Amino acid sequence: MRIILLLMLGLFAGPVTALTLGNPVHFWLATYDCEQGDVQACLHMMQEEELIATIANRPKAEQALPDLQSACTSSNAEACARLAGTLMAVSWENSVEAFDLFAQSCDAGFGWSCLKVAYPIHVILAEGQVSSLRERASTSYDTLAQQCEAGDAFACASQSRLHLSVYLVELEAETSKAIWYHQLVPLCEQDVARACAQLGFLVGSEDHAPLSAGTEIGNLDLAVELSHKACDLGNPRGCFNTAVDTEGDQEANAYFTQACVHGDLLACQILNVEPIWNGRSPVDVLEQACHAGDISACFTSQVANAPGPATLRDSITDQERAAAQTYADQMEVLCLQGSAPACGQVGDALFDEVVFNPKGARLAFAGCGDEDEYGSDARSCEILEAYQALLPTE
Repeated sequence: MRIILLLMLGLFAGPVTALTLGNPVHFWLATYDCEQGDVQACLHMMQEEELIATIANRPKAEQALPDLQSACTSSNAEACARLAGTLMAVSWENSVEAFDLFAQSCDAGFGWSCLKVAYPIHVILAEGQVSSLRERASTSYDTLAQQCEAGDAFACASQSRLHLSVYLVELEAETSKAIWYHQLVPLCEQDVARACAQLGFLVGSEDHAPLSAGTEIGNLDLAVELSHKACDLGNPRGCFNTAVDTEGDQEANAYFTQACVHGDLLACQILNVEPIWNGRSPVDVLEQACHAGDISACFTSQVANAPGPATLRDSITDQERAAAQTYADQMEVLCLQGSAPACGQVGDALFDEVVFNPKGARLAFAGCGDEDEYGSDARSCEILEAYQALLPTE
């Protein structure tokens, strides 16, 4: 009940931040705001999770579709991703159309969508799904095959990816392998980022070793090379896979940073939870990493340069209070960029044992997220508990 009360008190937290797909902090901000009745925040949650909307929220999702369809253009890849997520929220029957939209969005440079097509939406041709969905997915696959044969690289990349889901039991067949593996090789040579990312994953995957005759599966050096190329072409999965296969924390961190900047949720969480930086890190190296997009480096630098005290409750003079407020404002910027620890720092800086601060509580909630899941900041959870302790109990 305290959580609910905390959310209700958040009604007075001030203007709501524009929420971006793929930012873990923004998902929890949306969770917070949705509980207050913010329709856009509820839509954001549905778009992020691709969960069937509740009976109450499904009409809101359906009502949003016309505007999202109008906004989804070649120059607005995120709008296409939101449209795809909303379609999935309305009905799993829309999963085929959603996959196509995610693929288009990925190819247009919206990295978060690349994560969606890296692992095909789980309902496409999944066992036990309704026959109508399976028929639509099969029809879509056949259409992609025809378009690919006509020279459409986009269709070829999608067909190769979906083939693993559509014809899983036939992967050993040479005709099947020609599609799910060999079709990707010339596409990657043509700089199709999705193809390079998928090919790099396959080449480095032990799961496909039994099916490797006539392929380069098991060639780990080539896998890194392909993933690196995909990363250079802007695909976050390529950056993430390169980081995983790279020796040396600092170099791996650089690739995780690229993956995070391109929209890889897990890469952002790794940078938050397992940073290589600390207060003894060289200032110039921290600044360089921060400018490259590593928010964990920015966070470490800000903490190292924090004024003392950096909290309003410990400030005595007006100058100290101004410095603490400035620190909170700086940390808020990092928080909204996706740094869960920075969210906790804002909550801590603004905490008052007497007067409840809704803004600080909201950001601490976002930094804590789900404390049982990877990516949650333990300090933010502690600060959130302190805010909850100020609330009345039943």
